[in-house]
Amino acid sequence: MIDLAATMALVELSAQPPSADAAALHHMAQQLLDAGADPNHHEALYHACEHTNHGVLEAILGSPKLEPPWLSYCLLRMLDFDDVEGVEKMLRAGADPNLRSRQGDREMTLHHAIRRGRDSATIQLLLAHGARPDIINIHNHTARRQAIRFGRADFGETAPEATPLDYWLHQLWQHPAQTPHPEALGKQDIRLLIEAARLGRHDVVRNMLAAGFPVDPEAADELDAMGYANTFRTTSPRTPVIR
Repeated sequence: MIDLAATMALVELSAQPPSADAAALHHMAQQLLDAGADPNHHEALYHACEHTNHGVLEAILGSPKLEPPWLSYCLLRMLDFDDVEGVEKMLRAGADPNLRSRQGDREMTLHHAIRRGRDSATIQLLLAHGARPDIINIHNHTARRQAIRFGRADFGETAPEATPLDYWLHQLWQHPAQTPHPEALGKQDIRLLIEAARLGRHDVVRNMLAAGFPVDPEAADELDAMGYANTFRTTSPRTPVIR
């Protein structure tokens, strides 16, 4: 039976910055779960993913009442942060790395990890747990293709579905353009300027501006490139939110 008071206390414990060590937080969270707190409340696990202290997270992941769909969705939240240990804990608990996000670009974990700038160790961990690089997001981009567009080679230097424009975009993450872009830039191409700004890649932003990218492309959340840069310069590394 779900206890509302215990559930709200678990949400509060999950959302607050850790004020105790992992063992103490695990104990408190476990007591609340034993008292009837709902591990599937839409805020509890989501916010537990925001801390490198995994005390509350481990208690929730260990609950026999935890339901796989919400666990899998919250894996995307974990990938907002550089926390490969947390990602591994969620995958071992049964998170599906191929669950499509419900909003935005309808991405799977590999797409999201690339967009958030996660390292190759995280990518390899997702692959080891069955993440598929060939599933497309809403923009018809596989994770393989997205990696190339973000200047990465996690799945190799080429992809069968990549276009000449994708490879031209790829080289902008390494050095200035040597040739004009091979075709007109679409909205998702121009959006890469915002992504580079969000990742703090000032060198790439310079390359893209020199290649003719407009300085004020609108993102899905209506922030332009300058807005993105300012937002991420003034917030902590564990602030980004997926919606």
